[in-house]
Amino acid sequence: MDSVRILPLAANVRGRTIYLTQIGYIPMKTQEALEVRMQRIPAYVEIFTGQAPQARELQRFQARHGYTREGTQAASGTAGH
Repeated sequence: MDSVRILPLAANVRGRTIYLTQIGYIPMKTQEALEVRMQRIPAYVEIFTGQAPQARELQRFQARHGYTREGTQAASGTAGH
């Protein structure tokens, strides 16, 4: 029964971590290569959700951002945003 009470707290802390992290990225003007960011995504997902992302989820995310496995951007020019 204790874990049921902890889960909402953990979800709240994860949520706050995500948006506070994003807020921190903006004033710090953080820059990182798209390839580096994409390599970090699985770890971010697992840390923020407690679950590792599935390969198909990562592929869909990467495609949406114009990223290929070779680390190049698609011609759309929208990758990395």
